[in-house]
Amino acid sequence: MNKQNFHSFEEKLQTAVETPLPHPEFLASLRVRLAEEAHRPVSWRERLGLMFPRPAWAASMIGLLLLISFFIVGPQRVLAAVQRLIGYIPGVGIVDTSTPFRVLAEPVSVTKQGIKISVTSAVLSGKRTHIEYNIVGVPESAYPSQKGGMGCTKANYLRLPDGKQVGPDDSVYYPVPAKVDFLPIPANLNEAVLVIPCIFNTLPGTTPENWEIPLHFKPAPSDMAVMPVIEISPSPQTRPTEAVPSTKSNDGSPATPSGETNVVVQKVIETADGYILVGVFHPLHGELFGPDGKFEIRDASGKNVDFSYPEDIKLDISGAKPDDIPWATQFKAAGLAYPLTISFPMVILDQPDANPSAEIEIDAGANPQNGQELASNQEIKLLGHTLKLVSLKGDSNNAYDFIIKVDSQVDSANVNIEGYTPNGFGGGGKIDGVFNRRLSFPQMPTGKLKIIFSNLTLISKQVNWQGQWSPQP
Repeated sequence: MNKQNFHSFEEKLQTAVETPLPHPEFLASLRVRLAEEAHRPVSWRERLGLMFPRPAWAASMIGLLLLISFFIVGPQRVLAAVQRLIGYIPGVGIVDTSTPFRVLAEPVSVTKQGIKISVTSAVLSGKRTHIEYNIVGVPESAYPSQKGGMGCTKANYLRLPDGKQVGPDDSVYYPVPAKVDFLPIPANLNEAVLVIPCIFNTLPGTTPENWEIPLHFKPAPSDMAVMPVIEISPSPQTRPTEAVPSTKSNDGSPATPSGETNVVVQKVIETADGYILVGVFHPLHGELFGPDGKFEIRDASGKNVDFSYPEDIKLDISGAKPDDIPWATQFKAAGLAYPLTISFPMVILDQPDANPSAEIEIDAGANPQNGQELASNQEIKLLGHTLKLVSLKGDSNNAYDFIIKVDSQVDSANVNIEGYTPNGFGGGGKIDGVFNRRLSFPQMPTGKLKIIFSNLTLISKQVNWQGQWSPQP
């Protein structure tokens, strides 16, 4: 699957599961960072907190004792001890528990010109510094209008007592600007200043800038709620989920060799009233694919399981294949019959080798208005298929929105405006025979425009990948 197709799939997956997904740029940087971390060796000294130096013979003896303990205590107990090094804090996410936590000593606020920023909580672990704050009193006029583009996007940072700056952890993405993870603060420092260069997305000069909020940290209380995270390593002997291909396909052929694992549960968190599952979906044999319905969970009785997306879970793809898609889900356990069946309805896609383009011409005028209908119900013939441009509207944010209806054998197509290079893309996957595309530009294309349709993607077969999961006894 090429990068363009992968990005298209991300848009479709977002529509299918109705959850916000990270931007492609974030995913690309995340892959690099996690790949580096995954290959970094972690010594037993780091795991056990033995931070003072030892000669080589002593280290070897420790290794021997650990090996003996493994067999005496039992591999399951040793595994449980290792798993206790990872925990889950609601609202914060999965954290490293091998070092003591610190928290915000007390909430702190700073007010300027009627605008108040309050830091409400902080959790510091050996891997990251999680801070949450809220902002009240920002006037609506401080934010850009639809024509004004984007406001301030300068990154916040922490300033330590020695003047060093601690920047954000780019491997963590939150959909809201007032929740941010920074890189870790040294364990011997319990003070820092949160520096906010400007309030996110506000226009220059409309709100105070260069906010500095002093923070003080203290040891976390002993009763702080930290839920254990059980990590599952799939193997040929004990697979946590098995891929079960649907027997229904357009050509009647099996979707994949029997027994291949494609839906994998990697982490399990038992909450107060249910579970959080974190896993990955593996694509098959390098084939181009996309969603054909909504992500679904059913229990053993066939009952549909209501679930939500846990926003505090970082979608981790360390050690994953290039096209793997991470997922996470949270649900209540009351009344469920196990095992649960996790389903990903999919379509296997095909792009013909000979893939021509087709075009139509529209007149957008000298100043297209926001929401103005520029074209409707125009038909385009492409490779023997009919695409209908149901709607084309201009957007005051230098964008055009396309709604396109296709037949049952077509999944999607590319849309471009000849002579203009977009600086932003959007849209969703096919639902009820219709998909949409959004193209944003540095400057709004005007006048007579040539709309190019190309790269028709066809549906070759439909499959339903499933995996099963049950709580460990």
